[in-house]
Amino acid sequence: MAGPEFRPPIDGLRVEAETRYTEMGFDAIFVSDEPGKVYAPHAHHEVFLFGLSGTSRIRVGNEQIEMTRGIEVHIGDGEEHEATVGEDGAEYLFAHPGDIDPFSYEP
Repeated sequence: MAGPEFRPPIDGLRVEAETRYTEMGFDAIFVSDEPGKVYAPHAHHEVFLFGLSGTSRIRVGNEQIEMTRGIEVHIGDGEEHEATVGEDGAEYLFAHPGDIDPFSYEP
C-alpha cells in the first residue's frame, strides 16, 4: 500500500500571493496540472494565474506568455485564452472574484 503523497510546505511566495488576492476580494485555488495538459481556447470571468512551479505556455488574446514560478498572468473578463502545460507539469494559483463562479461566464 502506497503512503500519503508528499507535499512540500507552503512557501512565502504562495502566501504573499494568496494574501494579495484575498485583499482584492478574490478566492485563490491551488491547481496542479500534469505534464502536457492542454486547455483549449475558452473564456470566463476575470482571473489571475500565479506560477508556483513548473511551466505553462499561455496565450491570452494575441499575447504569448510563459508562466513559471513568480509570474502572474491576468485574464480579463471574457478574454479568450488557452494553455499548454510543460513537460515538468505546473502548479499555480487560480484566483477569481470570490462572489462569482468563474466558469459561469456567458458572453
